[in-house]
Amino acid sequence: MSPSQPTFALAIALAAAFAIPVTTWYWLYPTFGYGPATLLLAQASVLLAAIVLVAVTDLRWGELGLGLRSLLAAALVGAAAYAAIVAVAALLNAAFDTGFTLFRTRYEAAGFVDNWLLTAFAEQLLFAGVLFRLVRGLVGRRRVWLAVGLVAVAFALWHLPGYLAVGYGAGPMAGRLALNLASWLIFGSIYALSGNLWLVVVAHAATDYGLSPLVTNEPLFGLLFMAILIAGAGWSRRLRGAAGPDRATASDRRPSS
Repeated sequence: MSPSQPTFALAIALAAAFAIPVTTWYWLYPTFGYGPATLLLAQASVLLAAIVLVAVTDLRWGELGLGLRSLLAAALVGAAAYAAIVAVAALLNAAFDTGFTLFRTRYEAAGFVDNWLLTAFAEQLLFAGVLFRLVRGLVGRRRVWLAVGLVAVAFALWHLPGYLAVGYGAGPMAGRLALNLASWLIFGSIYALSGNLWLVVVAHAATDYGLSPLVTNEPLFGLLFMAILIAGAGWSRRLRGAAGPDRATASDRRPSS
């Protein structure tokens, strides 16, 4: 696909992205049932779609923030964030007997594969690696936060078919959509500041299957965790040694008139 067609590339990417939850919830699950096999198929379809879209929309793998330096930076920032919230909670437990649960009782390999790889990595490759970069290229290099906001809306709406299919009422549905929106505003901010897709995966994975349940069970600790990731995003970019999504690539350039 020509890089001189950013609107067409974005339209193709959005159509492919939204086709997944619609077909999953209104064909796959009703036809074959909801179970481990169909869930795996649905998750794998997100990952496959993201990989294909990177190729057909002329995005460059080397500029997505998936290199070794990015991985190292994400691991260090993520470890620091986990260490900070666990240390604070442990101090509060010791001083005030608050009873915060610091760690899971069990850590299962299937939980990491399901939530870290097939959910967090796949979805953020699609939304940060593909959609954000395409929107960012379309709205212009100086409107990165507009791109973050637009993709956050898309991320929230992407979950809507599932909420409708399971029959959520208006109130619960609005609450979940708001949470999806807020979550990707955080994820998108991390990517905009760092250019590090691994760091976005760390953030997303923490909300699904975090190393410490403090992230999801205690909202203040969850906010502290995300704040540390955002604060570490700039350092991550410097360690990575690349400009990340703010760097002009073929897909970021507007066609000349």
